[in-house]
Amino acid sequence: MTLWLLIWILLSVFLLGFMGWTLYLHLRQTMMWRAFAQANGLRFQMTGWLTPPSVEGVYQTFKISVFTGEHAPPNERSTQKRTAIELHIPTLPPFSGGLASAGMVPVLRNFDWPEMPLPAAFDTSVPMLALSPDAAAYGAYWTPDRIQAINSLVKIPRVWVIYVQRPDTALLRLDTPLPLERPGQLEKYLQRMAAVARVLMLTNS
Repeated sequence: MTLWLLIWILLSVFLLGFMGWTLYLHLRQTMMWRAFAQANGLRFQMTGWLTPPSVEGVYQTFKISVFTGEHAPPNERSTQKRTAIELHIPTLPPFSGGLASAGMVPVLRNFDWPEMPLPAAFDTSVPMLALSPDAAAYGAYWTPDRIQAINSLVKIPRVWVIYVQRPDTALLRLDTPLPLERPGQLEKYLQRMAAVARVLMLTNS
């Protein structure tokens, strides 16, 4: 057996193993997301056998969407696939502002809003950015309870968070590299986000 033949065999075994593992994760993800959607009256969608699934509907009174998103890191040609969970908060603010952590910071910069300093209570162990054209109102919005709530998401390892508020929308999004293919994983993330959303909601006061 020549050296080149041995290398070819080892490379083939590696590629087949990688493809098999990827297919296994995809099938597990599909099965778990479908079961979660059925148990909670949500809409499960899948456009093809090997395409990532998605889940949409209303969960604990919040409109949610779960799907696989792609990110192109700066100065890199390849893209990263991450599970994205979006939750719409029904109470709309009279101001505009956005907060982002880690890989969502470049996304938030697409908004043409002035940058504003973060209150000291925010978790700065990961890169964070706050933007708002209404600095006074947006700064007043971030009470200690709300800062603590958003910190609970930002501190999750390898998670990216973005929270955008405008008079016509309020969207909380969390991205994770995990496919959430294990039992209870997706529900755990959604429960955590729903609990945070209740704190972030505006009240009459």
